[in-house]
Amino acid sequence: MGRKAAGAQRPDWNLIETEYVFGTETSYGALASKYGVSQRAVEWQASPKRRGWGEKRERFLQDVRAEAQKRLSGLAAADEVENVKPFREAYVQSTQKMQTFLDLLLEKFIPNADADEKAKKACKERLDALSPKEQAGLIISATDRLSGVAKVLQLLGGNPTEIFETKAGMMPVDVSPEVEAEIERALRDARRGR
Repeated sequence: MGRKAAGAQRPDWNLIETEYVFGTETSYGALASKYGVSQRAVEWQASPKRRGWGEKRERFLQDVRAEAQKRLSGLAAADEVENVKPFREAYVQSTQKMQTFLDLLLEKFIPNADADEKAKKACKERLDALSPKEQAGLIISATDRLSGVAKVLQLLGGNPTEIFETKAGMMPVDVSPEVEAEIERALRDARRGR
């Protein structure tokens, strides 16, 4: 392009720099063409010795990436809180119900470790006074409540429940044969109405 004719306006290098550093992807050639200057003049203005447009652009892009990452992290954290909140509430409710149930069992049917023989006998009599159906109901109720608390706790810990494991083709947690037989017996008795 050569020298500008007398009376021609000087390029606004600050404007051109701003467009390069903070604008969309562009090249020195595109800027030279847009503003009517030579590509060599743009390269000289952009050079590290002169204005350092490349370094400024890179710092700006790093700042934009950092800000975007910060915002995404904030959104992910907020989303995580919203997703976990119902499980935390369910866990609190389940543990409260379980605590109430255990308190009832301890108060009515299970003597304290330091209880005298009379208190132990009274607890056993209350337990024996229950029909087999009521006893099975207690066992089932305790199992269901413990299971509910355990499932919510699993979910809060980020662990899969047996429903997920079944769908994924995984094996659920093993139960000893003795415990499994006891559960089956209690369920069978409960179904029969004993």
